[in-house]
Amino acid sequence: MSRAPHRFYFAGHLKGEGPVVELSEDESRHLLRVLRLRAGTTVDLFDASGQGWSGQVEAGAGSRARVRLLGPIERDLTLGPPLGIAIALVKRRAMDLVIEKLSELGVDTVQPLMADRTVTRLDENDPPERWGRLAIAAAKQCGRNQPLAILPPAPVLDWLQRDRPPAHTIFADPSPAARPIGQWLAERSGARLPMWVAIGPEGGWTPRECAAFEQAGFLPVRLMNMILRTETAAMAAATACRLLSDVAHPSAGELL
Repeated sequence: MSRAPHRFYFAGHLKGEGPVVELSEDESRHLLRVLRLRAGTTVDLFDASGQGWSGQVEAGAGSRARVRLLGPIERDLTLGPPLGIAIALVKRRAMDLVIEKLSELGVDTVQPLMADRTVTRLDENDPPERWGRLAIAAAKQCGRNQPLAILPPAPVLDWLQRDRPPAHTIFADPSPAARPIGQWLAERSGARLPMWVAIGPEGGWTPRECAAFEQAGFLPVRLMNMILRTETAAMAAATACRLLSDVAHPSAGELL
């Protein structure tokens, strides 16, 4: 069985480019120095718009790798409606894990939140460049053509006041009175609408944050009957939404 071609990210739009494109320094280093791919090797490229192209490595120009575009790649990655996860900031290692796993689970957008009980400082995570690199690396590994979009961190109340396109919106609430997420997914109307799920910090949402979520139209939803770490809760919510939402996937841009 032949091995699937290595995948590389093109920092631009492949449509309209060509016939030869030049990769970024980071991607060129991976292609030329880490993998040591030779001229004539077939590779796959993808860009931020979700375009995928087959290409052939040409001789590098200095520190940059050059790839000749051969043709577009059609991929059917029907995952369900656009899915966004708003997550309270966690420590650097946990946030790295969140970005990697949410990428693999097909989440379209992540909104880092600064909640009342957030204890992690923003500068501990070295955003946004680090998160962007992790999202691209995860996309290369899992086969998705459009990297996870990571929005600038925002305070919870500020984010809730922003205008967003129509979407199903919920926030994690461990209270026994909250509806289970499986029930909510089964009963929601307009299953093709995008979804936003808000995950709180280790100490949970404060009463004023819960009130703000409900005022903004978010429904309290229970993930399970145990207390989960923030990063575990984000992955559990993403898994549930993807496994139980098997309708056609509209444009992820509807989330932004």
